[in-house]
Amino acid sequence: MSRILSIGGKIIINVPFYYWLHEHPHDYYRYTEFALRRFVEKSGLGLLQLNVIGGAPEIMADIFAKNILRVPKIGRSLAICAQWLALSFVKTKFGGKVSEATRDSFPFAYFLIAEKPVKERLGR
Repeated sequence: MSRILSIGGKIIINVPFYYWLHEHPHDYYRYTEFALRRFVEKSGLGLLQLNVIGGAPEIMADIFAKNILRVPKIGRSLAICAQWLALSFVKTKFGGKVSEATRDSFPFAYFLIAEKPVKERLGR
């Protein structure tokens, strides 16, 4: 991405994280905060923003919802209900504090904005 990005151009990335296997059996790498920072640095980009999304309540609701989907007839409805309850909980003052307090240990996803520095145009 860095190679084809225009000088001053920005890359906006949102990546999932945590526990769920992706591309089974080829789930070889996790995009942690540290890996994302390293990618940005190694590609010569400047990091403008890196935010953690979610925390333990979102993770617990997601695990429950993905597993309850397997229950015939009512699984989908229960999964939707679990996600709605979790969202309602984290919108409360207490739920928001729980999510925020646990997001460094239990990140649900990351949001990143990086920029190709203007200094490259000047040959520096």
